[in-house]
Amino acid sequence: MIDVHLTTSRLGDLLGTLAHPHRLLLVIALEEGACDASTLTRKVGISQLGVMEHLRVLRAHHIVTERRENGRTSYELAWPGIVGWLTMGLAFIEGHLSVPAGRLVELPKAGGA
Repeated sequence: MIDVHLTTSRLGDLLGTLAHPHRLLLVIALEEGACDASTLTRKVGISQLGVMEHLRVLRAHHIVTERRENGRTSYELAWPGIVGWLTMGLAFIEGHLSVPAGRLVELPKAGGA
């Protein structure tokens, strides 16, 4: 049986980690395959220092893995399927861009429709 409290807690941690736009861009950039930090810097358009800091956070949360070969370090997604999930989230947001921030989903009022 699934422990809903544990699962929602872990999902909250994941969403919190991905809450920064640069981290989202890095994850999407890694969909194409493993890259080094210089390539990611060019793809995402932020400083290499910024890329390295965000990669550190993504690695610490097991979203990105690091591989060292021949003196070079490359980064790749630990779970490539996450990009499809994020793409669905982006499509959801794009479909609601005309809605004021903080009001993406209208909650039903208590006591009926």
